[in-house]
Amino acid sequence: MRVLLLVLALALGGCAAYTSTEPPKAEIGQPDTYRFKVHVSSVTPEDFAWERLQPDIEEYRKARGYGSYTVTNRFYSQWGYYEYSVRFVR
Repeated sequence: MRVLLLVLALALGGCAAYTSTEPPKAEIGQPDTYRFKVHVSSVTPEDFAWERLQPDIEEYRKARGYGSYTVTNRFYSQWGYYEYSVRFVR
């Protein structure tokens, strides 16, 4: 029984694992718009990924002197990442 609980805990813990983010990439043809990507396990809910990515977006916004931002597009890949297009405003 203990082994089953341990395996279950490890499996559920791995389901929401946040692994990393990549540096933002500029959207071609769209000024002040960047793609942010966060790698997660394949069954991670979007809320979890978004919570992990928000501090990176805020840090980028402040470092570049932008006043606010809007998410213009959200994309989920079954290969284990969420990608957000973010437009910044000065």
